This record gives sequence, C-alpha cells and structure tokens, in this order.
Amino acid sequence: MKLMKLRKKLLIAGILVLVLIGAGLCYHNYRAEHSYYAMGGKVVVADKQMSGSQHYIVIKETIDALQQKDYYYTLSCTKEQYDQVNVGDTVYCERFQSAVTYKGNINKIEVIS
Repeated sequence: MKLMKLRKKLLIAGILVLVLIGAGLCYHNYRAEHSYYAMGGKVVVADKQMSGSQHYIVIKETIDALQQKDYYYTLSCTKEQYDQVNVGDTVYCERFQSAVTYKGNINKIEVIS
C-alpha cells in the first residue's frame, strides 16, 4: 500500500517536472520569436560568412552610452548584398534583428566608407 502511494507521488512529481520543462521551452521560443525589431543606422561589417547558398553578414553595433559596448549580429542577406560590402566597411544598414538571438536579416545596406 505504501509502495503504491510512493509510486503515485513519484509519477505526479515526474509529470509536474515535464510540464515545467515544456512551459519553459515554450516561453523561451515565444520570447525569441517576439524579440525581433526593425533597426537602421550606421554599423561596421565585422565578418562575412557563407553556408551553402546562404549568405550572412556579421555587423558590429556600438552603443554609445556611458560605456561603449559592442554587439555583434549575424544577419542573413542576399548574394548581391553580400558582394556589395567588405569586412571593415562602415555601412548604413536597415535590418530586422533580435537582441535575444543576435540574428536577423538585412532589408537594405549601403556602403558609407
């Protein structure tokens, strides 16, 4: 009798743990999906990457607050946008990016210098 009660409690505890893990994963996915926002401004091309037919530009965005802090975002782009810029270029970049995943995509990019 005591063994059956213990098994029942362990089963309920196991189900509760699985529900909490599932809820945490759902929240993380929701937060990541809803963290993308439109940005535009002057940034520096830090790196360029290709993976198969996919092209990516890594930008460095410096936040000018009391202390300067650099943020790097890996943005998907078209082949034309990829070919248009070089590492080290300062560009004006209109993009859709996430502060959670540090990823996004480029809408428009123009070389400034």
